[in-house]
Amino acid sequence: MPHSHLLLLFVCLPLLRGAQNASLGGIAVNSVDQKPLAKVNIRLVSTTQAYGAMSDAGGRFSITDILPGAYQVVPERGGFFPARALSLGSILKLRPGDNITDYTVEMTPQAVISGRVLDEYGDPLPSAGVLAESLGADPAHRYPTLALVAALGRPTRVATNYRGEFRIAVPPGSYHIAAHLQEQQIKEIRTDGTSVPTYAYTYYPAALTKTQATTIEAKPGEEVRGIEIRLARQQLFSISGVVSGFPAGSNPLPTLFMMGPGHGEAVSVDPEGRFVKADLVAGQYRLTAQYSDGKISSRGERSIALSTADIRDVVLPLSELGSIEGRIEIKGGQPLDCGTVHLRPTDPADHLMMAMTRDEISAPIGPDGKFLFNSVLPVAYILRIESLAVNSYLESILLNGVEQPYVNQFRVPANPRSSTLRIIVNPNGGQISGTIVHKDGSQAHGHPTLSPLDPSKEVHHAFETTTIIIGDEDTSPLPPPPPFPPPPPPESALQV
Repeated sequence: MPHSHLLLLFVCLPLLRGAQNASLGGIAVNSVDQKPLAKVNIRLVSTTQAYGAMSDAGGRFSITDILPGAYQVVPERGGFFPARALSLGSILKLRPGDNITDYTVEMTPQAVISGRVLDEYGDPLPSAGVLAESLGADPAHRYPTLALVAALGRPTRVATNYRGEFRIAVPPGSYHIAAHLQEQQIKEIRTDGTSVPTYAYTYYPAALTKTQATTIEAKPGEEVRGIEIRLARQQLFSISGVVSGFPAGSNPLPTLFMMGPGHGEAVSVDPEGRFVKADLVAGQYRLTAQYSDGKISSRGERSIALSTADIRDVVLPLSELGSIEGRIEIKGGQPLDCGTVHLRPTDPADHLMMAMTRDEISAPIGPDGKFLFNSVLPVAYILRIESLAVNSYLESILLNGVEQPYVNQFRVPANPRSSTLRIIVNPNGGQISGTIVHKDGSQAHGHPTLSPLDPSKEVHHAFETTTIIIGDEDTSPLPPPPPFPPPPPPESALQV
């Protein structure tokens, strides 16, 4: 008798598991003419699982025995891009027993831009880099973005062949096409009085700025031919100087980061703090130096306009970094007695500078709700708190007694070096549940979010909300939120 029970258990377990799994089926179509599209590889990807199926001649596909969970829908087919409504940000949540049979995958035919890159004499330039720069999101939200193209592993930039020719596939939209030559790893020395040709980052047809560039309209399934970019010559300059304010004979040395037109890079510093950076194009540069030996942490920065000549004897003094002492309170006065506070710079240059040692800074929350950050850069930060209770949200933050306009962002002043941060958490957030449907009443799938119509509320809860819309959305515009407050004026910033 016990043996028969055991046999029944082994027989039922697979059936029970299958009944709890989900399935997804539907059709893949061309977003332009809505005709069925064959040979589309539809993939469902989560952090631990991946499922897939290929659409047949009628565009139909079916994926069965899917473990319940949240998945990204990633459709792929040569010559097409996923339509916007199925971007990589779209999440499909499958519950136990779900059997979806009417899921529609829309694919947009790619556009192609082709042409040549030439020098100032009209000769072709091989191995030149060509980049398509999108002029912004399609107002009707019909097509995917370049960010999606990169996420799919498609090239967003190409190199010219030995004839100087290029061909780049892009989502339909408006573009500026730019070209440039990569710097040679080994500098060429000439003694005949000539110089190595140096070309600027040039927009089609031969423009040095975006305002002078000609816009190219790329349509679905069409190729724009005959684009010729004639690279413009440019003069190069250098910036040199010294980083001061660190102990003599220090090991490690200060780190120096330079952010310039279109890129940023580290610059070497010798034991006396001297530095030289050559081969720079004209433009605005930001120098940021940082030093830490485990006991002392300091930083300095300076902005430099490079225009018609080399800039020498730049002095970049370091100032000791400050600290932030804070407390997190549940609204009503009770402290939040667990979790972690994280700070991450909002400016990419500050993030890159911090990434030399740390990706973000973190501090544990003590039993009295207090936390402490040491060696804090005087920049703007995004604040994040781990382990908030369900329905709790950030209501306000006060820096040195002043309430900040953004609930999750603030700027650390250079002086005073010690700041206080008070964070108020409201435990009384609400919940909203519902169903998303298409206009015909059929169920839609995706990740809904809420965006308040009141601009002040949008800013006040900027950390809690995003603006992803799925399905047949209402495209009426929402009031724009106020911009993030600008940095303080120079007299209150770190002086170097």
